[in-house]
Amino acid sequence: MYLSELSVRHFRNLKNQELEVPREGVALIGDNAQGKSNFLEAIYYLETLRSFRGARDSQMVAFGEEVFRVVGKTEGKSDQYHGTRVAAAFEKKGKKKKVSVNGANPDRLTDGLGHFSAVIFSPSDVDLVSGGPADRRRFLDIVLALNEPGYVKSLSSYKKNLARRNAALKSGQSSSVVSAWDPGLTKAGAEIMIGRRGWIESRSSAFDGYYRRISGGRRARMSYRPNVSLESDADIEASRESFREALEDSRDREARRGITLVG
Repeated sequence: MYLSELSVRHFRNLKNQELEVPREGVALIGDNAQGKSNFLEAIYYLETLRSFRGARDSQMVAFGEEVFRVVGKTEGKSDQYHGTRVAAAFEKKGKKKKVSVNGANPDRLTDGLGHFSAVIFSPSDVDLVSGGPADRRRFLDIVLALNEPGYVKSLSSYKKNLARRNAALKSGQSSSVVSAWDPGLTKAGAEIMIGRRGWIESRSSAFDGYYRRISGGRRARMSYRPNVSLESDADIEASRESFREALEDSRDREARRGITLVG
């Protein structure tokens, strides 16, 4: 599969463009601030519906405009693949984001994820190794959201339950009020941990192989270590119970600090 067409309207400094991309690909050459990274950002947006640079949607609307729109079409090298057309738009007024796939509007925005296959590699990606754990969690969440059915739902549920639990802790609510959010938090949290662990385990061997090729034969190991005890063979229920126990053990400290400390 390769990108064959790209259309942009009021996306950053790209203004209005209709481009045909040759199967061989393209090389972007130009001075700084001419739009090379913006071009890549527009393509990546069609897969993830977000900026790889962490920008808000409103920041990607061209100066003086109210809406941006990006449309891309992919084609395949075989007769079995008939191509995919993805269109994404954002409107400042009302902060509305829209997406369509082959002319159809999905019931949920998350159903529009992953119809493009785009991989971005930028200087900031070294943060996956040298940066903090938040960078690695963000990377895993994006990859799993694009490839694992149900992961976005689990992640959304986790964030909602965590926000409500933290609000209860911050306002000094009773233990019973705080713990009311524990079932939803532990269920979604266990699903997330199992998903992350499975992805890492399935690619650990390949990671070691790639590292040996570029390091003169040295070995490397990739593993998942959440701050909740997670046995290598733990299933969803076992992981959920470990999460529940960790919350129980930290309940007094959380009450003093006003925030959830595990998960």
